[in-house]
Formats: sequence, structure tokens, C-alpha cells
Amino acid sequence: MINDHERHTLADQLAACEERILLAECELELPGWLPTSAAWSILDRLWHERERQSWLLRRWRHRHSASEDTR
Repeated sequence: MINDHERHTLADQLAACEERILLAECELELPGWLPTSAAWSILDRLWHERERQSWLLRRWRHRHSASEDTR
């Protein structure tokens, strides 16, 4: 069962992850002067953040469904 503290912690982590994804996407939209190595670094960061977001969402859904089952 998910308690309020866990729910808020997961929500905070998801919000922070989403913010990092948006920042990385904005950095990719910079003008063409961006060096290739920097672009690859941003893409790598973006991939990792999207993977983390997927993991957090799966955890959220699992815990949420577990708390719904106990009702």
C-alpha cells in the first residue's frame, strides 16, 4: 500500500525528471553551432531521463494499483 509520503516522493521525482527532460529538449533546439559531442551528450542525458521517467511511472502505477486493491 502506498502512503502519502511515498506518493509525494514519487510525484516530486516525476516532476523533477520531467523538468530535466524539458531542459534537455530545449538544449537540443539550440542553433546549429552546438558541437556534435555536446549534442550526443544531451541525447544521452535525455535517453536516461526518459528511461527513469518510465521506471518511475511503472512504480507509481504498481503502487497505486496495490493501494486500490486493498480498498
